Amino acid sequence: MYRLWIALTLCALQSTVVLAQTSKRPAINSLKPEARKALLTALTHTPGEYAGVALYSKIVQKFGSVEPYSYLLRKQIKQRTALQKLFQNYLIPYADNPYLKTARVPSSLKQAVDAGAELAVRKVAKYDKLLLDVTENADITRVFLKLQSETRDVHLPLLKAAAENGGVLPPKRRGLLKNQ
Repeated sequence: MYRLWIALTLCALQSTVVLAQTSKRPAINSLKPEARKALLTALTHTPGEYAGVALYSKIVQKFGSVEPYSYLLRKQIKQRTALQKLFQNYLIPYADNPYLKTARVPSSLKQAVDAGAELAVRKVAKYDKLLLDVTENADITRVFLKLQSETRDVHLPLLKAAAENGGVLPPKRRGLLKNQ
């Protein structure tokens, strides 16, 4: 009985070692302070992903399911989730979104599109700076580049089209949302 217990214990320990060696999760202390700060900034500082979720949440709450805001809210949530996965991979705690309580609600769709465009422009510029701090972290670089390109190449054109139509995406452009 004792030998069986020792054998099972050794098998369990061996499995744990193999799992630890094959895990794709980065080491807990493998993130330099600059990269850690860049992750926090991308998620929690204005113009961060939390600010984007809060802005589009407030717009949709006030004006209903108006495009492009409903679509952009869904995309912001996906972007926020991508960053939160990085936090989880590096075992970094993160707070709930404080902007959901404090974000200002635009009073018109024109103000909504202006606020969205300003946020998007600032986010693209922010990622230019943050990318300099994560050059040694391919996973973070990949996510930052994806978020930046989505904001620049998808969000801004949709907001521009909405701005040219009084703050609402014209019907002829709504078909593009399904392809994104």
